[in-house]
Amino acid sequence: PLKQSIVTIGLRNGEHQFSIRAIDHHFNTSPLESLTIIVKTELPVLKIVSPANGDVIAGQQLIKGEIKDDDFESFQVFLSDSALTEVPIFEDYDNDIEGPYQLIYEASARPGTATLAKLDTQPLDDGDYQIWLTAQDQLQHSSFDKIVFRVDNTAPKAKIMTPKADDRVLKRIQISATISDMHLDNYRLDYATDLATNEWLQIYVKGDLYKQDDEVLLTPSEMQMGGIQQEWEVPIKEGQIWIRLTATDIAGNTSSQTIQVEVPAAVVTRKGGTITPENQQAELYFPPNTLDQDTIVTVNALTETEVEPPVRRVSQIYDFAPTTLRLNAIKPATLTISYDPSQLSAGKEPLIFHRTDGPWKAVGGTPNPEQQTISAAVLSLGQYTLGEMDKIQALDSANLKPDSLTCQPRVFSPKGNSFSTHTTISFTLDQPANVTIKVYNVAGQLVEWLVQQQTFGSGKQAIRWSGRDSDGEVVATGLYIV
Repeated sequence: PLKQSIVTIGLRNGEHQFSIRAIDHHFNTSPLESLTIIVKTELPVLKIVSPANGDVIAGQQLIKGEIKDDDFESFQVFLSDSALTEVPIFEDYDNDIEGPYQLIYEASARPGTATLAKLDTQPLDDGDYQIWLTAQDQLQHSSFDKIVFRVDNTAPKAKIMTPKADDRVLKRIQISATISDMHLDNYRLDYATDLATNEWLQIYVKGDLYKQDDEVLLTPSEMQMGGIQQEWEVPIKEGQIWIRLTATDIAGNTSSQTIQVEVPAAVVTRKGGTITPENQQAELYFPPNTLDQDTIVTVNALTETEVEPPVRRVSQIYDFAPTTLRLNAIKPATLTISYDPSQLSAGKEPLIFHRTDGPWKAVGGTPNPEQQTISAAVLSLGQYTLGEMDKIQALDSANLKPDSLTCQPRVFSPKGNSFSTHTTISFTLDQPANVTIKVYNVAGQLVEWLVQQQTFGSGKQAIRWSGRDSDGEVVATGLYIV
């Protein structure tokens, strides 16, 4: 038999016919024999379509691509870290053996859809990786495609700073929030008036934050910060409302925080009213006609504060709003805060302190040891708390500040009858003093001796009179003098 090697270099791809005829030395010729062969030098054509080069992904991902070849034999999908440069060879890797390349999928049939394999990124650390697609034809031609991508399975951090959950708020509030993530793409604020309907309406939105560098596939990861300072008009007259902050990164990770706040009913001017925080440890009483108009007033107990009082604090801080509210000096509100005597240091007694935007200032206050409360007349809102001070010593030179003596409400009834059941006698001392408070009827007869030579500190003071005489009986209807 005759053997002859044939070189196909220079032949175009496609069918070629080779013919052979034998001739002896007598020039006898054999019949012509022909053989058709197909020359193929083309490699399989591969392309990874998804994820795209430079994508940031999370969770379960479908790896999609295209494979074109006339005599396809098999394909493989590998995973590696981003530093490897050598093309993986299928025969060298076993999916059960750990190595620099992880075989994700292999098949000896051409894929019927664009989906080549499924990748679960959850077991992977956040970082940069490569996906390799390799394929072979029946003539053992091999080709590959690869993409670089980043795994990010870490959700953004999103926190509503103000208002706090369960706060009571005014109609117009300031919403502040912070957001952070390595690949932050968008965040938004929404609100709902009824969770049952699951209807959320937009307050604020900011998107398209993630920008991919055209020159660098994957830029070094840096924490991206976002913030919201949004003034918002609450769209309900009163009641509960929910505020939701949602943040999403480019990989699709999402986190959210939802808080509930409440718009309380307005204090009606002609009736007055009492405002208390959730823990009922403080109250602010507005006598009738103290306010110029019906006004929403809120109070929230603060868990932290920017500025601490100059003395040891013995109560929570209560934040009353609106801070722009100012009251008439002859019609003050009465603030009462409860305290725990066991929290006081030896030789100390409670004192009310107040601040708005500046430092804390001593207000004063009249302690009621039996009820474990301290009260004072106030003309403005803001933050109030109790601090402890040394027990006071009365001074003979003390004086009542001019025009500071008031009684509110002026009309009241111990029996109720749509009226307040007591009045608050308030006054201001320039220094600590021994104080006596008596109530007379218009005939000049002593009705009740509320305080007798009791030592009061400097500042604002408040004493309640229940409309009863020294025997505990309800006094007759009429005018009385303090």
